[in-house]
Amino acid sequence: MRGLLAPLALLWGLGLVLNLSSAPQVRAVRPLVHTTLAPSPPPTAILPSFNPTSIPQATRVLYKVRPSEGMVAVASTATAVEYAVAAAGPGESLKALAQNLSALATTEWVALDEVLHVHALRVDSVTPDDPDFPEQWGLEAVHAPEAWATATGAPTRAAAVTVCIVDSGIDYDHEDLAANMAAAVGVSMLPGSPGPMDELGHGSHVAGIVGAAGSNALLVSGVVWGNVDLLACRFIDGDGLGRTSAAVDCVNYCLAQGARVIQASWGGAAAPNAAMQAAMEAAEAADALIVVSAGNDDRDLDAEPQYPASYAAERANVLAVAAVGRAGALSSFSNRGAGTVALAAPGEAILSTLPGNATGVLSGTSMAAPFVSGAAALALSVAGPGALPAPALKRLLLESAEPTAQLRGRVGAGLLRLDRVVAAAAALAAAPTTAP
Repeated sequence: MRGLLAPLALLWGLGLVLNLSSAPQVRAVRPLVHTTLAPSPPPTAILPSFNPTSIPQATRVLYKVRPSEGMVAVASTATAVEYAVAAAGPGESLKALAQNLSALATTEWVALDEVLHVHALRVDSVTPDDPDFPEQWGLEAVHAPEAWATATGAPTRAAAVTVCIVDSGIDYDHEDLAANMAAAVGVSMLPGSPGPMDELGHGSHVAGIVGAAGSNALLVSGVVWGNVDLLACRFIDGDGLGRTSAAVDCVNYCLAQGARVIQASWGGAAAPNAAMQAAMEAAEAADALIVVSAGNDDRDLDAEPQYPASYAAERANVLAVAAVGRAGALSSFSNRGAGTVALAAPGEAILSTLPGNATGVLSGTSMAAPFVSGAAALALSVAGPGALPAPALKRLLLESAEPTAQLRGRVGAGLLRLDRVVAAAAALAAAPTTAP
């Protein structure tokens, strides 16, 4: 367990320090044991993401060649993003390479293969393996118990909604996740990686928030209890970093597997990226909603964009999510911007699954976004096939939110309300259909 948590603990050491006036009480990192862990004093600081100087710079570019007359696409689909990769030669700068490629009449677009990173802060605890739902304050905050009175997942496994977790992988053998894994399980886009098993812990934690099996007398519960297909696409490595090209490949994979929701708890690009924009467009064409964490830089994204979260301001199928604490106030680390960040969800001291049949606590907008992905999956499950195209699903989530004084002017729609989301989806399902 210590080996699995070490990379996440490293993320703590790479951050910038902010002082908290009232930090939540947490527990020290310890091995998984079968006894109650005594609480330790609350931390005096919380660390937002990475120090920008610690992120490796791009070393290659991605580009797309315009199809010429008579050219036949090979192994292509309508939604796949196709691109080529080029690295700078000896003595050639990456900027010069990009400019030279852009100058060619055959080039449609050029983009840096930027390095992205997760939006989690640190591991605050490891808990004993007993049912811990009472400690999952975030589910109470979004009124999940009221929503579960109507639905806890799709009516049958055959009708399960696929949620693709584009992250560091998932511990697909975890006792609280295995039952809700998709039949395909997933893939890894990391060179030399045989499969989507999570070596960092971040992706497993995110997956547990979306869909840890509920009411099974084991550990924790996800937003969706069952009849959901969690699909893993691993592109984040053991240091919490991943390349744009691999993220685009993951989006292609998710769409090929029929995912209706794509969960993306990562970011870091300061400018739009043509390859990632093409991936967002492909997802919209395939009717997939992409839920993105807003980031942990205490930044107003309306004034200082950060991608992919800032695509939410212009795309009908992208939704950016901020983090709140137990009192409902925006987390001190969370990015914001009422024109870009539409929803907020719990993101401080969130208990969820970790590799090795463990659970632990993480903080960050990485943890807030999967609450919304779970809500989207539950809405699709209740509304039924074809009832909620991606733009309509995004509108339903926003129109069901609770505006609060604490979030006014900082988050567009307000706080996620799962009970209202499910009620709106159920009303849609019950509405009479008009014959063509």
